[in-house]
Amino acid sequence: MPRSPIGRRLTAVTMTVLTGMLIWFGAGVLHREVYAGRAPNPVDRACIPGLRRLHVAYEAAWVRQREGATTPEVVALDGDLRGLRGLCAREGGASQAAFDHLERWRYRAEDQVRLWREAVGDEAGRALGNQGIPHE
Repeated sequence: MPRSPIGRRLTAVTMTVLTGMLIWFGAGVLHREVYAGRAPNPVDRACIPGLRRLHVAYEAAWVRQREGATTPEVVALDGDLRGLRGLCAREGGASQAAFDHLERWRYRAEDQVRLWREAVGDEAGRALGNQGIPHE
């Protein structure tokens, strides 16, 4: 049975529309998560104390991750960090610079924790211990 040219066109149009809708929806979700302004956590009334609180909280979460525990609170901490962005920008240059520094530190520290888990995990730790090489 020969294929219908109208059926091919209808299928092409349908797939194009569905793909476009998927891209539009995904872009909207990304925009809301990344660029939408968030209200700061009510605990954070000023930028610098809020950044200190987040620094301590991130370090505690990553220590638990390094030991093998799963820590979903990092996602909540990231939301608090995005909430501080506007507060720090309103406070001025020094606060904005401190925010930028913590944001860069956050991603570098997370990468170091991931490297530790993947490269120097349990197996590597046991191997180092068997050779008499101290690891941490």
